[in-house]
Amino acid sequence: MTKANSSSASENRRQRIRLPFGLATRVLLLTITFVMLAEISVFVPSIANFRNNWLRDRLSAAYTAALVLEAAPDAMVPDELKMELLSSVGAQSIAIKRGDIRRLLAVSDMPPMVEDRYDLREASPIESILAAWGTVSAGRDRVISVVGDAPMGAQFVEITLHENPLREAMLTYARNILVVSLIISLMVAGLAMAAIHLMV
Repeated sequence: MTKANSSSASENRRQRIRLPFGLATRVLLLTITFVMLAEISVFVPSIANFRNNWLRDRLSAAYTAALVLEAAPDAMVPDELKMELLSSVGAQSIAIKRGDIRRLLAVSDMPPMVEDRYDLREASPIESILAAWGTVSAGRDRVISVVGDAPMGAQFVEITLHENPLREAMLTYARNILVVSLIISLMVAGLAMAAIHLMV
């Protein structure tokens, strides 16, 4: 093979492996990829934090309900009021512990079996991420028990609740984050392309 033929074959190979789009498009795709990777690295702890905050909101509402239930004379609270308080919290039961005594303040007529228990008082970031993944991947409506801090001298407040509302809230939050991430990626990529066109 002559030198000219060798150069021609090498040029043909380069043409065959050449990408079907230009530099600006490649920069656009790379920028979107990098931004999405950065968003994913933030998204994972973000969804875990969203889950913890959602549950803490329920625990705060449960503690307010517990104060109402404890303030009743001789703990005589009409069943209708108990059901309304449980409904407002979104829980199946509310319990509180003071000292060595754990009191079940309100419970639904048909308390379901608890399938998992989460203690938010000392949850580490890794535990929170794993718990969030467990909620999303469960694929069915579980009943979980959640324990959190309780002010005013109580050791903790505990609630049981169905997990489906939490999962739906997490999925909605995840979709919103995805949409925002795509918008940011396209904006950054558009600015990068505009900069390339100005410089080249």
